[in-house]
Amino acid sequence: MAATNQMNIQQQPRMPNMQQQPRMPYPLYGMPPEMGFGQGFIPQPNQVNNNVAQNHQQNNHQGGGQDRPVRLNEFQNLVEDLMGVLPRRVERPTYVKPYPAYIDTIPYPAGYRIPSFTLFSGDAYQSTVEHIGRFTAQCGEASSDDNKLRLFIHFLTGPAFTWFINLPPNSVNNWREMERAFHDQYYRAQQEIRLADLAKTSQMSHETAQEYLSRFKLARARCRVRLPESEFVDMAVAGLSFKFREHFEGVNFNDLFELETRIDRYDAS
Repeated sequence: MAATNQMNIQQQPRMPNMQQQPRMPYPLYGMPPEMGFGQGFIPQPNQVNNNVAQNHQQNNHQGGGQDRPVRLNEFQNLVEDLMGVLPRRVERPTYVKPYPAYIDTIPYPAGYRIPSFTLFSGDAYQSTVEHIGRFTAQCGEASSDDNKLRLFIHFLTGPAFTWFINLPPNSVNNWREMERAFHDQYYRAQQEIRLADLAKTSQMSHETAQEYLSRFKLARARCRVRLPESEFVDMAVAGLSFKFREHFEGVNFNDLFELETRIDRYDAS
């Protein structure tokens, strides 16, 4: 009976020995198994170099070759062949303001709130002198040079804001230097408007009457010809769309402000 059981046991199929299974020649990431890297593991460069050196020396001993030190460039070439060029770690940039840090420690006047500034973009014709004057007026009680330097970033948008945040750290020490850098970047000489060009100014199809009058007044400010106010008003009325010219035909206005007021009332009716 015992002999029969022993024969049956010997005839049963043997379970495969996992340790005797042939190893895959190249696991994930193309690393040879002799380097000791398992599946799903990304080796570090130092670990690759150590394993490659050890494997290289073992192969020299086993193959009967002479042991020699492995050059660094051989390590690098082998690692790049196996893993590709390792990406370099890029330092994350940090924003540093262009003026000294102590400027931000200078307090605003008691109870001061940052106003809604008229923004300067720099992507179209805009007078830097006019905008600096408006910015200073809008700063109100916080119009000291240190406060203006601190508030200046709130006055910019678009390309002008991008220009400001890319100024080198500590490149601006005070408000005078900030204003000079601003003018150097964006100042454009104002082109004088001839009286004939002003007389040709008219309301465009996509403009409201108020938008047209604002554009007319800006053009008038660049005209050096001195005329009575009534003549400028007549030019502005002549440039309005037909609807407004017909409505205000024969009406006399003392100034452009009165014309704007009457147009507002007409639009609201």
